Amino acid sequence: MDRKALKSLRNLESLRSQSSASLRDSILSTGSVNSVGIVSRIVVSPKNPTGRLSLETADGAVATRCSDSSEFSQDELEQVGSLPFQQKHAWFVQHTAAMEVPWEYGHLLLEIERDNLLHNSCEQLLWATPDQLHQSLRIKFANEPGVDAGGLVREWFTLMTKEVFDDATGLFYRSGNGDGLMINPASAEASVDHLMYYQAIGRFIGRALFEGILIDAHLALPVCKHILGIPITFSDLEFYYQAIGRFIGRALFEGILIDAHLALPVCKHILGIPITFSDLEFVDNDLYKNLKWLRENTGVESLALDFTYVVNVDQMTDKSKVVDLVPNGSNIPVTEENKMEYISLRFRWIIATSISQQLGSLMQGLFSIIPKELLSVFDHQELELLICGIPDIDVLDWKTHTIYVGERDERAIAWFWNVVHEFSNEQKARLLQFTTGSARVPVQGFKALTMNDGRICPFAIQCVSVDECLYPRAHTCFNRIDLPRYDTEKDLRIALSLVIQMEVTGFTIE
Repeated sequence: MDRKALKSLRNLESLRSQSSASLRDSILSTGSVNSVGIVSRIVVSPKNPTGRLSLETADGAVATRCSDSSEFSQDELEQVGSLPFQQKHAWFVQHTAAMEVPWEYGHLLLEIERDNLLHNSCEQLLWATPDQLHQSLRIKFANEPGVDAGGLVREWFTLMTKEVFDDATGLFYRSGNGDGLMINPASAEASVDHLMYYQAIGRFIGRALFEGILIDAHLALPVCKHILGIPITFSDLEFYYQAIGRFIGRALFEGILIDAHLALPVCKHILGIPITFSDLEFVDNDLYKNLKWLRENTGVESLALDFTYVVNVDQMTDKSKVVDLVPNGSNIPVTEENKMEYISLRFRWIIATSISQQLGSLMQGLFSIIPKELLSVFDHQELELLICGIPDIDVLDWKTHTIYVGERDERAIAWFWNVVHEFSNEQKARLLQFTTGSARVPVQGFKALTMNDGRICPFAIQCVSVDECLYPRAHTCFNRIDLPRYDTEKDLRIALSLVIQMEVTGFTIE
């Protein structure tokens, strides 16, 4: 590596000592075409104490970690945010443990019918009071004997996770390479009560409802309205989404790992990290490539595009509808002069606007159990590790099922595997996230890695010159990493260690 490139790499290494917010700001200031994005925030007001979702333009701004009412200072959160994941996790556990209501003050008992698991669970999660959300949780399955000493709680989390995130439920769908879970913008077609489910799942993730007092069999408001023939409104539908948020929050609160690998853009939304154009690849890779081509080429008029978007609202029947990106969009052709506006609107619609109601309810439910300040110290990659745990990655299996693209550089390849072997489990998981979009290894091992259309796609390494690519670059849709030919193994170790810890905004991902 020449002296100038090495100096640049060393300068990048020095960023590791900065806080995560400063690091993010440093990267955004590079002027990347992908650096300006969307930031999700829950805005609380006297009229809306549970908050509403606000989608703001990032414009390179650094997100604030704490609110005016927070018990944590901005400096404290920045300091914790700069720590390694394991130390952050210890801090997180310390503070969530302090929130737990002692057993003698009551517990929350959920009575669940197995054949109505999802609806029963979401109903009772949402009827829980703020105090009950942090009480000890116990589960009782209807018409089954036995006292819950913790085993039924874990079984409930396992069963709920499977049902909530099942494709057939219609609340989430698998995006990217098939591992990440994205909010389904057409969830209303799956259930009229879809927003209530999302809110319940948010609560589920914070902690599965701390122990508490049995709640009477209150029917959820939408069910009562169905019985009486009263029209269902948005305020009724949001409850299901909020329940899902509570489910996730409760899992975090209990310290129970669940198999819910949220797509990285969803994790960014939850944490208020800017969503950038490169994140679209994790949601719809074909659209990402098409919009990227549109941005970089001329002759858009020949494509006969207008300011509309066709949405598939039912994958089983291919039912679709046309969405106007702007008023009267079907009568506005896309031209060279307005194509950047079209690209921006398409990006914003699919990554944020189309799921804003579901996302807002999910975040409200989650934050009702886990304060957003406690989550703000984690980056979006760490949030997946926090929810799902750090996987035990078999490097030999990884290496055995790796293919090599182009001209092999045996020295660079040997150095790469040396570094991976020396990495901690957390670093290995981050590297897998960086290159494939998920820290999850398929049940069958690395031989079963897939691309976004479900086809088998092995992990791949392509060696490139430093002039072409100064830092390792990932192609997540193809599970491939471009590996610069550095002069020393130390340079490679520094570069890999940095890119897997940084917030990359089109900087090292294509």
